[in-house]
Amino acid sequence: MVYLTLSEFDLQIQSELRNLTSNDNPDTANDTVIEECIDLAESVLDSYIGISYNVSEIRAYVLLPTYKELKDFLSRITFVIARYYLYSRKNALVSESIVEKEYEMAIETLKGIRDREIKLPGVSLYPNSNTYVSNRDDYVLNQKGFKEFGNYENY
Repeated sequence: MVYLTLSEFDLQIQSELRNLTSNDNPDTANDTVIEECIDLAESVLDSYIGISYNVSEIRAYVLLPTYKELKDFLSRITFVIARYYLYSRKNALVSESIVEKEYEMAIETLKGIRDREIKLPGVSLYPNSNTYVSNRDDYVLNQKGFKEFGNYENY
């Protein structure tokens, strides 16, 4: 690595995180903001996945080493959505960016899961269920998909 070392890359990523998450102190990344964006992203996943799968079971499966493929798949989608929310909360330029494009692809993937066009690896579908299972209340979902989400701008 001639042009960019791992440590230089890490410094730039940390700088970007500090910028996207800081409210008052631009010198440190705000883990609370990151956690809130992750929670919001997981709520989005739960709302889509819960149409066809038992969310409680999925959450338990991803903790088991035998479900690594499922964990990696859902982890990537969660990351993409959480990153989009991080950029959005600062009104960072996301339009036409890779962040927005990946977010849109993640949502399309979730719609495929919801509509049973994409099957989660190693997990059984609900039998013709049109309801979702989740204990979260920071999103609204109808049969057409994700409509609203909680207010994350104040974190």
